[in-house]
Amino acid sequence: MPELLIRASLGDHKVLADLLAPNPLGGRRPMDRLVLNAHDIARSDELLEAAKRSGTPVIVDPLTMLLQGQIDPHDPWVVHVPFGQAEAVTDNLLTNPFWLDELVAKAVEFQVDRGATAVVVPYFYADRAESPAFAASLAAISRTARRMRTDNIALPLIVVLCAQLQGFAHRSGWQAALDRFAAAAVDVGPQAIALHLSPVGDGGESYAKLLDMLVAARHLRSAGTPVIAWRQGVYGPALVAAGLDGYECGMGIGEHANVRSFITARKPREKDGPAFAAQGIYIAALSRSLPPKVARLLLEDRRLRGRLVCDSVRCCPHGADSMLASKGRRHAARARARDLHELADIPNDAWRLNHIAKQAASAYVTATKANELLATTELPNRIKTDGYVALEQVAEFLRTRGPGNVRDSA
Repeated sequence: MPELLIRASLGDHKVLADLLAPNPLGGRRPMDRLVLNAHDIARSDELLEAAKRSGTPVIVDPLTMLLQGQIDPHDPWVVHVPFGQAEAVTDNLLTNPFWLDELVAKAVEFQVDRGATAVVVPYFYADRAESPAFAASLAAISRTARRMRTDNIALPLIVVLCAQLQGFAHRSGWQAALDRFAAAAVDVGPQAIALHLSPVGDGGESYAKLLDMLVAARHLRSAGTPVIAWRQGVYGPALVAAGLDGYECGMGIGEHANVRSFITARKPREKDGPAFAAQGIYIAALSRSLPPKVARLLLEDRRLRGRLVCDSVRCCPHGADSMLASKGRRHAARARARDLHELADIPNDAWRLNHIAKQAASAYVTATKANELLATTELPNRIKTDGYVALEQVAEFLRTRGPGNVRDSA
């Protein structure tokens, strides 16, 4: 059964308490594991307590790729995380084994002390296989395993391949880099590999880009270790249909991967004030979340409401009003879980890919109709449709060719 990992943010504890409450009718909880940002769990125990009460496994993401950028000194990750810092590390420091050992020790201790049920190996964003960041990520795997043996920490490991999609999957010899990472991971026997390819998920992807992503993901999975799509709510189901073991994303937020933007957003700001990412309303028919103003407008339209409203009585008994309640977070988790269970019930990969292709074709029609309505308003928002066309074509290509006949690269 594929996993759904939900990343909760500070202040989500009440929503989590509701989502993870025992179901009197039985059935699975709407998430298999909870992912928490290092700076959020450092500031509050409420998220962890909500997970403990329900017996939900917890992953603490150290977000060590932030070390590669200049971060605002007042950012919570710098202030509250022991290995967080404002100044960007140099390539020379990334290749320094003593610095890396110190980072590993702090990251492991931090996660264990915060109640993590698996340890995430420190990782860095690499734009190509020859970069010092990729070498540092590889070295961190064995050093983390060694540190945990020394400290008698009997927790499973999760390794993260955080890489630029074009630099790794769209070049000659791309398999070699993935094989190097897989070999380093398999050597320590991780619980899973988290695949964090970037940038992808904004909806404007081409056929070539999506084919690269899915073929690379399947190649990494062929090493035999479970692979989970990381920060990939938009194409997470497609990756599961292609053979991955689950996907991770936020609740109406953090649905696509763009590491450079994630780091840049935490740079020092000229004006004071809190920085935050707006919560969205998840629309299953579009496989993504929309800003609340946009979602409300579309749900109020009689021609579109039937395509967009959640029809699950257990999830949204009051239809659109339930979808919009609690900033859409409850609905986002439950709807994603329901969609993933539906996908898992399909008996083979070819049929699952056909299901994804049909969903993408339907989403394209829905997005087109939504854009026609938005064009009559003053709202600047539009839903990108290129990704739906590309996903339908890629899913159909993979379905008809099969895993053994897919070309190496788009």
